[in-house]
Amino acid sequence: MMKAISGLPYFYLSLCDVRDVARVHLVCMTHPEAAGNRHIVYTKFMQLPEIGDVLKTEFHTQGYDPLTKTVPNIAVRIMSWFDSETSSRYNTLKQPMPFDNFKLRNVLEIEPISAEKSLIDMVYRLIELGMLPKTDQYKGPSS
Repeated sequence: MMKAISGLPYFYLSLCDVRDVARVHLVCMTHPEAAGNRHIVYTKFMQLPEIGDVLKTEFHTQGYDPLTKTVPNIAVRIMSWFDSETSSRYNTLKQPMPFDNFKLRNVLEIEPISAEKSLIDMVYRLIELGMLPKTDQYKGPSS
């Protein structure tokens, strides 16, 4: 939100909302078909620049400048030779890891909160908790 780094790699992230995770835990305790099964709580894969675009759309008019500039894949590849964390994430540049949330939607009958809403709500919460600074233009979440 405050551009502490110069660019975003095209890493994919698997996103879910913690509120969905809590809801799944509650439903699994009482749903007869939940017993003995694993239920993947997953909403969507997004690349870091795409996440930056979502945040920029919501927060740019409120005085924030989320990073949307990207780093070329070749630069990430070179960095992966020297940084073990980058090396372990390098394969997520090419494609997301496939997950299936069929059981979440069809067995537990839970429709996950959109990844975009989750990201926006998370940033508003971080601002309200003082973990990100409030700008003079900050309006807060629209109800």
